[in-house]
Amino acid sequence: MDDEAHAGHGLLFLLHFYKSGCIRPGSYILSNPLPPADHFSENAYGIYIFHYGFVIWVQFVLLAQPLPAAVKFLITFSVALVASWFLTALLRRTVARRVL
Repeated sequence: MDDEAHAGHGLLFLLHFYKSGCIRPGSYILSNPLPPADHFSENAYGIYIFHYGFVIWVQFVLLAQPLPAAVKFLITFSVALVASWFLTALLRRTVARRVL
C-alpha cells in the first residue's frame, strides 16, 4: 500500500471513532429529557433579564478582595446564575409569570 492509502484508512479510522465517541453519546443525551435543562430553558428569559444586577453587585463586593481574576469570575458567574435563576423561578409563581 502506498502512503495515500494509509492516510485514507487512517482518516476513516479516526472518523469512525469520532462518530462512536462523540456523536452517539451526544445524541443519547439530547434525546432523553433532562429536568434541570428543561427548568433552565423555561426560566431563560428571566435569567437574562435579572443576571446583570447580580453580576454588578457581586463584582462590586469582590472588587477589594485580593483574589485571582479566575476565582472572582467563578464566584461572580456562580452567584449570578443561581441568584437570577432562583429569582426568576420565584417570580414565575406570582402574577409576573405573564411577563416572564
